[in-house]
Amino acid sequence: MPRPYTQIGAAIAWLLVFAASAPAGAKEERIDFDSVKRKAEALARQQYEHPAPLPKILAKLNYDQYRLIAVRHERAFWRDGLPFRLELLHRGFMAKDKMNLSLVKNGRAERLPYDPGLFQYRGEMANLKSDPTWGYSGFRLLCKLASWSQFQEFCLFQGASYFRAICDDQVYGTSARGLAVDIGMSRPEEFPIFRDFWLERPAADAQSVRAWALLDGPSVTGAYQFVITPGVKETTLDIDCELHFRRPVEKLGIAPMSSMWSSPDMHDADGLLMAGTDGEWLWRPLARRDGKNVSRFEWAGLRGFGLMQRDRDPKNYADNGTQYESRPSVWIMPRTPWGEGAVELLEFRSDVEWVDNIAAWWVPKRPVKKGERMTLAYRVAFTAAEKEDAGGRFIRTSRSEDKGGVSFALTCTSKALRAMDAKAALTPVVTSSTGRIAEATCTKLPDGNWELRFRLIRDGGRPSELRAHVRRQKDVLTETWSFLCPQK
Repeated sequence: MPRPYTQIGAAIAWLLVFAASAPAGAKEERIDFDSVKRKAEALARQQYEHPAPLPKILAKLNYDQYRLIAVRHERAFWRDGLPFRLELLHRGFMAKDKMNLSLVKNGRAERLPYDPGLFQYRGEMANLKSDPTWGYSGFRLLCKLASWSQFQEFCLFQGASYFRAICDDQVYGTSARGLAVDIGMSRPEEFPIFRDFWLERPAADAQSVRAWALLDGPSVTGAYQFVITPGVKETTLDIDCELHFRRPVEKLGIAPMSSMWSSPDMHDADGLLMAGTDGEWLWRPLARRDGKNVSRFEWAGLRGFGLMQRDRDPKNYADNGTQYESRPSVWIMPRTPWGEGAVELLEFRSDVEWVDNIAAWWVPKRPVKKGERMTLAYRVAFTAAEKEDAGGRFIRTSRSEDKGGVSFALTCTSKALRAMDAKAALTPVVTSSTGRIAEATCTKLPDGNWELRFRLIRDGGRPSELRAHVRRQKDVLTETWSFLCPQK
């Protein structure tokens, strides 16, 4: 039940929420981040209302039919000489959620009514009868980078609070999200949605697009500000948000992201990288799990974390035109301290490449209470760059199992490691939570990288949490490699 409040307070709250849901084409009051914060705060005092379901005519579309509905590029917004363009996305098939979209110019917002003229209805979709209540499922942004001869898509918001981006010479892969509620638990996850978006008209010399969003879910509402900046090496989204909680949340997933790992030659990301404010860097290679597995990594302070695509050699991937080597790494960096908490990693088995079976997120140490307000500031970078300050990086993990144990071969690299003589005395440091480690060696490979080999002798077939790094005397030369070896 909604929290009771005075009649005057109810009227004010109703007016604020109404401003967030003005009818098509209506002129709104001035819009900025503060006004969206007020909308989120007022909405949190209302009982949650489930969105209307996707109309049946759109819900029954299959993948191929939905693809016959295409954006008309000549109808893109901001085509009058601006550095960015905006295209709206149709609802249908799996694009179920409705997003109210408004354009902001000189501080004032105007709602965009549903316009079927923005789309091409091709083939068997040519006779699809549109309805003005359909609305849009999201939007995408286009720009022209220095290496691009024409405007190309670089960022997309569609579905719940999902968004994706790329930089130069990349294709979409790992997705980010605004927020996750009760993720990785035994009960169903809650998916808050961006129900409203306001996009500010960019200046003629703008390097970024600024937008505001209103998040809504059964447990939480939120005001988000995005500053979206495309780039050749990375595209960044600087995010500020203010969250208001309708009810307690047992597990809040901050800056969540989802990805796919099917096999060593078929994945959007190959590992989870984490960095603490204490200087430690931790690398967890992804793996196929038979069941659902959630790993937890606690940090006193977080410098950053992300699902990374390190292997950029196309020869190491299945040759099916999917360009896995061109998928972006996604790195989350707090811009203000997040305090104590944990990064969690979800892995489960998937036998098809279009299903995301990997997710990662940050969980604050303290549970969230009803009526609480939380503010966050962080950057999401979709990047092709490596985190060089991590030191030596583990770029490949292989293992083989027999009756006696499991043999591992880890390939690591850095400029410093590649410059070292093959006779350099490097020490592998390997630990395991169960069993014992044997035959640990570190040798230089013909390609200049180094290989750390060891053998895990199992203890009764129990799972083992492994960690490894490389030293030269007292100097640590690599990040820490971490892996969960499942029970036999």
